[in-house]
Amino acid sequence: MRAKAVVLAVSVVLLLICGAGQAVADPITITVSGLATGTLGANSFSNSLVTVTFVGDTSGVVTQTDYWSILGTAKVSEGNFTASFTDPTTVAFTNNAIGLFSPAAGVATGDGSIFDVVNSIFASYVSPVSFGPISGSSFIRPDLTFTTDLGGFNLSAAGDATFTATVTTTSVPEPSSLLLLGVGLVGVGAISLRKH
Repeated sequence: MRAKAVVLAVSVVLLLICGAGQAVADPITITVSGLATGTLGANSFSNSLVTVTFVGDTSGVVTQTDYWSILGTAKVSEGNFTASFTDPTTVAFTNNAIGLFSPAAGVATGDGSIFDVVNSIFASYVSPVSFGPISGSSFIRPDLTFTTDLGGFNLSAAGDATFTATVTTTSVPEPSSLLLLGVGLVGVGAISLRKH
């Protein structure tokens, strides 16, 4: 009987120690949208609402002297069409612009701009938190075509664009709370074994 109580207590403590790992990173969703002209696969569009949506997590933030960035995945929507970029996508923040880049565009990361928003307020956006909507002039690379699951995506012209970042905070119980819970469970288990 006593051996069962010891095994139960050790099992609960081991589960709590193994479960009390690092906190889970918070997911971040970034959207850039604006009226643009271009192509998505076989579909040509003119002055149509284009939205690029990036999804990553805050654990992947890379900080440099004058910018920070996150690697993730992205989709583009235009009219009735939505396509996923087939190459990894980076969202990067500098002192006056926020942009979505494709490192696989055959150029340096900073030059492979998919759809950027330029506004001096981004100088105050120093970490990945919920931010926006912020509008500003757009910056695109008409000379680049990005690979999606519907074919190539290219913007030949774009008006002002709007940026929004949404961080979904996930709560993770701290290890001391888990330990307290474990001690309580061991106590309940011990009382239960004594009654039998």
